[in-house]
Amino acid sequence: MTPFFSILVVCLNAGSKLEQTITSIQAQDFTDYEIIVKDGGSTDGSLDFLKGQLRILQQLSLIHISEPTIL
Repeated sequence: MTPFFSILVVCLNAGSKLEQTITSIQAQDFTDYEIIVKDGGSTDGSLDFLKGQLRILQQLSLIHISEPTIL
């Protein structure tokens, strides 16, 4: 079944802020949603956290996009 709405979270090396964001979303009373996380190639462990959450949360999708670094 299609969720009522999607929550898009964009991150790059978000660390604990990403965990706080996902936890805050989960704390909401309304549950007919999906969480889509677009990661730009984090190297701080954010992806490890998300992969662990993928096993737990049915509403979570992970889109990993490695973006070039702009100097």
